[in-house]
Amino acid sequence: MRKIVALLLIIVISFSLVNISVSATSKETDFFDSNCPLERWMAVTLLAEIFEYDENRIKNTSAPAYTDVSEDAYYFDAVNWSVCCNIISGTSANAFSPRQQLTRGMLAYIMARTLTDVNSLVPVSYEDVSKDMYFSGAVHFVVQNGLMSTETIGDKTNFYPSAVAKVSDFAALYQNYAKDKLPLFDNMDIGSGFDFVIDKDNSVMYVNGSGKLYATGERKMPALAYHAYSVRHIVFGEGITQIDSDALIGAGSFDGIYLPVSLNLLDDALFEQMDSYREVYFGGSVEDWEKLEYICSYRAEHLKQCIIDGKVRIFYNQTPHKHQFSDTYKYGNDATCSWDGYDRAACTIEGCATALLRRKEGSMTGHIFENYVYNRDATRIEDGTESALCKYHYYCGVGDTKTSQGSKLVNTSNLFTDLQNNAWYLNYVDYAYTNNLFYGLSETKFAPEAAVTRAMFVTVLSRISGVKVNNDVTTVFEDVRSGQWYTGAIDWAYNNGIVYGLTDTTFGCDHKISREQLCTMLVRYADYEGIKLRHHSEIATFMDLDKISPWALDAVKKCIHAYLINGEKTKEYIPVIIQPPHRPAENYYDFNPHNPATRAQTAKILADFHKEYIF
Repeated sequence: MRKIVALLLIIVISFSLVNISVSATSKETDFFDSNCPLERWMAVTLLAEIFEYDENRIKNTSAPAYTDVSEDAYYFDAVNWSVCCNIISGTSANAFSPRQQLTRGMLAYIMARTLTDVNSLVPVSYEDVSKDMYFSGAVHFVVQNGLMSTETIGDKTNFYPSAVAKVSDFAALYQNYAKDKLPLFDNMDIGSGFDFVIDKDNSVMYVNGSGKLYATGERKMPALAYHAYSVRHIVFGEGITQIDSDALIGAGSFDGIYLPVSLNLLDDALFEQMDSYREVYFGGSVEDWEKLEYICSYRAEHLKQCIIDGKVRIFYNQTPHKHQFSDTYKYGNDATCSWDGYDRAACTIEGCATALLRRKEGSMTGHIFENYVYNRDATRIEDGTESALCKYHYYCGVGDTKTSQGSKLVNTSNLFTDLQNNAWYLNYVDYAYTNNLFYGLSETKFAPEAAVTRAMFVTVLSRISGVKVNNDVTTVFEDVRSGQWYTGAIDWAYNNGIVYGLTDTTFGCDHKISREQLCTMLVRYADYEGIKLRHHSEIATFMDLDKISPWALDAVKKCIHAYLINGEKTKEYIPVIIQPPHRPAENYYDFNPHNPATRAQTAKILADFHKEYIF
């Protein structure tokens, strides 16, 4: 079953982009919303299925035993394959973080590693992708090969590497790559002489033909399930004599399954292969049903006992008996977005779970979307979007995306005269300013290369927290006077263990904050808020870690692994991502822990932190 989930995901995202003809009809499915964030398990599962677990790609014979990927997870094989192929690695030595959302930059890097040697790629800068970013060469590779797109506004070309990648991004990337190279599925045959149509409401599939209905193809999605995933009812026409157990494997959830009188052989394991079903109907009499032969006969006797007026009730193990149903219908199930609720009259025989169902007509709720989450994709030109899953998404998987009003970024280059239009930091300054994290030193001056002071940074942390500070308080520091713009923030940060003084009585308000001090304060703030920072294993190699103060070393490493802060390269750039023990680093960086953090650098750090953990 772990393979089937992956196949369904491929099917669904492909369906969302392409109309597929089936007999005289075509349909599109909305089972999986294309705006759903792309998670690590999704990406590797899709790639594994697309490349059919190609053993020729494997470079390492074994993968780490990740504690968060159990052997019964449906993506277990895909994770092992992709790690052994050096397509991706864990987020730490023991964790893969399958539910972590990928950014567009990460997706570009994973795809580049799938298709080429990333060490051979030449980094190219875009407006929001600098050459020292580990994925810069990969971004250029996918853009140049038409796999992913950029957005050009005026003379600026943006890739939006920090934006969360969506299922639609992977679908578009896959289609751009595949074209005529990789047909989605071959040998999609449901048996000679069979066809099927879907009604115009996409709710009922009619399967027509005669003889045996079967599925075929190693690791291939049965064609019937491929097209049936979003219908609510499936009707097998007269003339069908046998239905193989795999004919509906992974086909989703049905309200009703209708079996023909012509059926003479039934694999009753058929019903175990679907996600779920409500009712099974048989068009013949009880006598017709009992003439049926069964495969998987351990369930057959029970099946024979569970037909009442042509309605088959399945999958409760009890001693065969004649049902005695209550005259009173009681509460059964609530309505959802996809089907009506129902009441039930249970069999009164002890131990029997069979019941007659009575549908509450018209109680279906339709999709209900709650708790929209901002997708962090606003630009200067357009508002961003926000998405939500249906309240009953565990049934339907449907999501909705709408415009996030008022989220458009402020064009700070129109406000501050000292910001260069093509500067690497401009998007980060736009974001930080729009979200009230960082302001200018005056109405016209931002001073991107100026150093940030300790008082400035603590004040920004208080803004992120949303705490109300009192600037009239008296602090423990002799150099922090009451009534200053930073007094309340310093008092709040000190009392909550986020910051300490240079001495017991001196805070150093105007002292330039060093890069290691900034990391330390940020990590303490994350701990204060209960935020767990991401841990990426793929990082640049720093040559001066021994220069970091012992009290700051742990915090610096956490910020580096969380991709919140970069190093400063000391040699001509060569791709630097390493993945021990497979290949060595080819370039080295300095962290420069005692250098002052500039306002431009700090804007980037704050913007990335805010996007990832606060918004």
